[in-house]
Amino acid sequence: MRLTLALAAIIVVGASACVDSPVTSSTPKRELQPHLTSLSALEPGVLRGDVQQTTLQAGGPPETGSQRLAQLVPTFAGAVVEGSRTLVVYLTDLRDATNARALIEAHLRDRGRPELSVTIRGAQYRYAQLRSWRDALGLGWSSGVVIRDIDERNNRLRVGIVGEQARAVVEAALARLGVPPDAVSIEVTALPVPLSHTLHDDFRPMPGGVLIAAAYEQPGFGHVEDICTYGPNVTYNGSPHMIVNSHCTQEGTFGGLVGAWLYQDSSSNDDRYGVEVQDPALDPNWSGCPAGESCRFSDAALVSASFDTRIDLGGVAQTVQRATIPTITGSLNIDHANPRIALVGVLTEVFVGDSIEKVGQRTGWTAGVVTSVSGAISLADGTRLDNVTVHAGVGSGDSGSPTFFRGLNGFLLAGILWGGFIVPGGTGDTFFFSKWSNVDYELGSVAPDLQPIPPSAPPPPPPPPCEPPQCIDPNSIPRTSGG
Repeated sequence: MRLTLALAAIIVVGASACVDSPVTSSTPKRELQPHLTSLSALEPGVLRGDVQQTTLQAGGPPETGSQRLAQLVPTFAGAVVEGSRTLVVYLTDLRDATNARALIEAHLRDRGRPELSVTIRGAQYRYAQLRSWRDALGLGWSSGVVIRDIDERNNRLRVGIVGEQARAVVEAALARLGVPPDAVSIEVTALPVPLSHTLHDDFRPMPGGVLIAAAYEQPGFGHVEDICTYGPNVTYNGSPHMIVNSHCTQEGTFGGLVGAWLYQDSSSNDDRYGVEVQDPALDPNWSGCPAGESCRFSDAALVSASFDTRIDLGGVAQTVQRATIPTITGSLNIDHANPRIALVGVLTEVFVGDSIEKVGQRTGWTAGVVTSVSGAISLADGTRLDNVTVHAGVGSGDSGSPTFFRGLNGFLLAGILWGGFIVPGGTGDTFFFSKWSNVDYELGSVAPDLQPIPPSAPPPPPPPPCEPPQCIDPNSIPRTSGG
């Protein structure tokens, strides 16, 4: 599927989703019961307790790059980018090296990563085996487990727990599955948090990466306003839409509610630009979803642009300076000489070691290295499956930020940022994002499809050969010594 880009807000793990505390309603909190609802029945600005059902496409969610390589080469154990141009591929049997290299290089060319050459190294555990252990573990937030991931660099299953009290539970579950102790790393981790809370000016047309505000009425919470980042712009049924984090449009959980109004930077009618129209509910039946919990593959919702809103398809706001670790925050000032980052396509393969960038309204333009591409993150509001982890600056309010990759022919949309590890002060050095393939799967599977990057104009034809008498080859001119 294809989606059209625009900058989005960033969410940081461990941070509050709101800038201001929600006004508590006198209405008691109630459990929301899933049922079908008509969008036409929604009152503008009112977020009802109705679940917007979405029928996802047949065949299951998109596969990861490593899943595809594991199907191509059965002894595949993982892959990591080194030095931006070399993909180190791990195999459990090096006798497959020559054939594996040829197959994987052809696959990379087909998937839009022709810049990568392949180097083969040995490893102990097959990627498919590590993934099956990860999905079978079945422990999530209620068990003190927040991260279940595959560490492809070290060829291990990685489990992140919120405290030592969860270690024994995890070890017992792994033992029941027959997982060798040396095949797993269990570590106490910081708590990831979704991030709600210059790139703060008014913009027309509206690009990704700038500040937005969401306002809604929700049973049990009253009137709520969140501050996030404007995400990628798309077209849907021939009209302008944009993508925002689902958690920026509701309280207590994410997914399943529609009707929030979105504003540029304040909740006034003059500043209103759209209404949330699609946000699939969490589902407990996905493979790898922890027992007793519910999951989604992206933290994303669809907003219908309204009024006289003009959007910048494929555009992200460009600031004057990009920050890389150890610097956390980049400039928030727009580069007036070059105010726009143009997204020319979608990243279809992302690997550990790739460099990913983002623009968000809190920490601006930041970039860093991918450390994981398949993490399942369980929090109190639900489990987000198949996330990418990036070691780069992020802050509360960056939720929704578009993430992108510098390809050979320009910037490629990678996904939408939703959370990160945050320290006191509201910033941190690690962010998580939903892959664009998963956003498109959950939102674009409802016909008509979302259209992402508009097709670029074909390049001009090359000039005709230079022939006399129109032009002369400089090398044919006789040379004389000066004096």
